[in-house]
Amino acid sequence: MQSSKKIKISHSDNRSPVVHHRVITAKTLLFVGYRLAIKGTLVTLCVAVAAWLIHFGYNAFIHAYHSNPEYQLRLVQLNENTAMNESDLAKIVQIPLDGSIMAMDIAKMEKTLASRPEIISASVKRHLPGTLQFELEVRNPIAWVECLPKNFIAKKLEQGHLIDEQGILYPCPALQFDAAQSLPVIVVAREEAEELVIGKKVETKSARRALQLLSIAQNASQDSSTWVARISPYRTWGIVLTTTDGVEATFGLDDQERQMNDLQIALRHAKSLGQRLKSINLIPRKNLPVVLQNAQPQPLFR
Repeated sequence: MQSSKKIKISHSDNRSPVVHHRVITAKTLLFVGYRLAIKGTLVTLCVAVAAWLIHFGYNAFIHAYHSNPEYQLRLVQLNENTAMNESDLAKIVQIPLDGSIMAMDIAKMEKTLASRPEIISASVKRHLPGTLQFELEVRNPIAWVECLPKNFIAKKLEQGHLIDEQGILYPCPALQFDAAQSLPVIVVAREEAEELVIGKKVETKSARRALQLLSIAQNASQDSSTWVARISPYRTWGIVLTTTDGVEATFGLDDQERQMNDLQIALRHAKSLGQRLKSINLIPRKNLPVVLQNAQPQPLFR
């Protein structure tokens, strides 16, 4: 085999050209190839060992946690709440009842629960060896929301929708149904039906007015939920509050604190006379138009 040569000529300012010879023989090429082959083999071997260690470690992890019967789910703990029970919970988050708690995606469970409109927040924790603990913060309703175009029918389990203190709209959970029967009903105007979105804050004009009047009623009487039955929009300039006794009180959109005070006085005055109101218009400041049960309209106050 012939060898190859490289010749390099360098020059200096004051000296004659110098010729450098670099000889690459077949033996040199063979030695370089041998070294490269050894390095390649070592790299391949290291990669193979690393892959085997990763595979072995993963299988060991699966066996130690996911497949280990020590960590099989044995108990589901759920805090007392009015949104769901353990059976509902298992269906909603699809808990594998025969699986390992270490193999369960608790972050996904929390996200699933928190996405439900009746739940404010959710926390899921593992407690070794086999317990899943769920903590739910649920919404506290203050009224029903009724809107017939949306098929929201108050005090009906399938069609019933509630609103909480933050104004969030959500379907009535079965566990809240009985307790919510005494809550007042807020009627949303038909033309505002498309503005109602489950899980979002109710921002319709009629709902805001009703909630404001309900708040005034609560300030006037702490047990307003026991005597306020329904609040409905009335034309464009008023709102009607219906009591649990069937009294229809018409309010204007301004000066509602004074009107609420007049209503309280009128109810007490009628009761003291042994009479029952059917309706009252609270907008005038004097000579309030009143209709008594089985009687003709007459002013109750002058």
